[in-house]
Amino acid sequence: MSKYKEIISILDREIKQMREDGKTRLPTESELCARFNVSRDTIRTALKHLEQKGLIVKRRGSGSFIAGGIKEDNNKILFVTHDEDKYIYPGLIADIRSVLDQKGYELVCRSTEGSYKEEGKILSEVTEGFAALIIEPISDVFPNPNMPLIQKIQDSNIPIVYLYSRYPTIGDSVLISEDDMDGAMILMHHLLEKGHRRVAGIFRMDQSHGLAKYKGCINAFRKLGIEFDQDSFLLASNAKGCKESRALRGFIEQKLPGNTAVVCQNDILAYLLIEELTKMGKKVPQDIAVVSFDNSYYSHIGKIGITSLGHEDKAMGTALAKAAIYGKANPDKMPWQLFERESS
Repeated sequence: MSKYKEIISILDREIKQMREDGKTRLPTESELCARFNVSRDTIRTALKHLEQKGLIVKRRGSGSFIAGGIKEDNNKILFVTHDEDKYIYPGLIADIRSVLDQKGYELVCRSTEGSYKEEGKILSEVTEGFAALIIEPISDVFPNPNMPLIQKIQDSNIPIVYLYSRYPTIGDSVLISEDDMDGAMILMHHLLEKGHRRVAGIFRMDQSHGLAKYKGCINAFRKLGIEFDQDSFLLASNAKGCKESRALRGFIEQKLPGNTAVVCQNDILAYLLIEELTKMGKKVPQDIAVVSFDNSYYSHIGKIGITSLGHEDKAMGTALAKAAIYGKANPDKMPWQLFERESS
């Protein structure tokens, strides 16, 4: 048997196994040359025959992929975020893209800026050449006028992967989220170990994961035997309602007195709160300890590093990318890790 025919026979069997394992990309030509100890021309001849048989698809500059694992004209995955340039997204996008690049997919990012109108414009384009949609809902608590567009995408059999929370659509979708109630318990345990028994908080009520963090704090107070005071918590209806300087100053003046620590919805909020506390002459953590969620770059760009809950490096981006490709999540809830810094 000719060498290239032998290679075709071996790769034919391996492609079937790769498809069962959820793999889409073949080894590079150089790797195949080294494995079979043959010239690049022999490998190219074998790959050409596999392509003619419809078993693989070759992409210029990307390599060879299993046919059916990726469509030649439909290799783009759309990631719809609140703002791709700010907060946690630059690192998250890089992690998603690194996984998708290996599988022959291209990541396209669009920002809603928290606007239902802008979200609607973006979603109306999803059926035009996208293999999957990754989306962070603006709010899964308030009614969304774009639900018919979401349903149309599902009816078109385009996989939808939700980040943090899910719109109430009919049909299958994947949710990559976090156990926010458990996360709140971890932060409260940490503060208790530091001697804090009077704790305030700032959370968003227009998102289920904001509500879950708030509920988690309430449960933690009860289980840890700490007195809960609802007047010490700022519950905002949107991001603007808790991030503006006026809102933060009002929180400090009206809800913070008597407390020695604050649990924040996320790092950007904790970062802005620390800035406002500093302007008002208060020291962190000597006067007020501050902890938060996400472990984003906001947790370490300021003069005071922020103690924050996060995940293993690249874990969230990898989970989102694999869910978009394979249509399932493992795990569906990302386990938390505490990253302790100066703020607590």
